[in-house]
Amino acid sequence: MTEGPNPDDVAGIASEGHFAAFVQKYQPLDLFARFLGNPFELLCGEAQWALVAHDLGIVLERMAITGPPYPLADAHLDWDAAVPEERYIITRVALFAPVTLWVRSAAAGAHRLRGALTCVIANLNQPDDDRMVQSWLDLDERTPSRLLKPDTDLLRSRMLSVGEWLPTDYPPGSPEREGRGTT
Repeated sequence: MTEGPNPDDVAGIASEGHFAAFVQKYQPLDLFARFLGNPFELLCGEAQWALVAHDLGIVLERMAITGPPYPLADAHLDWDAAVPEERYIITRVALFAPVTLWVRSAAAGAHRLRGALTCVIANLNQPDDDRMVQSWLDLDERTPSRLLKPDTDLLRSRMLSVGEWLPTDYPPGSPEREGRGTT
């Protein structure tokens, strides 16, 4: 049986400790990480689910974030605050991360895949039971460098497709807040 690629061949964020250290150096990631107990574990779990969607027998053995992660957030002013212009409510966060995945399957044995994982966590301003997580795994073995940076329009579209705002997320007097609809 052939052995998979040596995980040491790719430098990157390959554990929760590495992820936490990177968050300390790159504060915008804190916005994504603060909503989770173990962000790297969540990302690995989401990668495994995405892989299974492609091939039921595939198992993720190791994942490394191999390029700068790109966080994005959706927020609005806190309309009910004494001074709404000074406080924001975060409704969704997204993270795009270039990844290398070491996987094993019965059909192909051990091998490496490269691509990008996008993870969205929504309904952050609602009770924990209402939170939603959705992820996308884009693989490209021929030109993985195209997935080192996000398509910002696609990232924003994916983020906004998950979850929903509450009536209180809209400004006072708006049809959405008053329950009148916009049509």
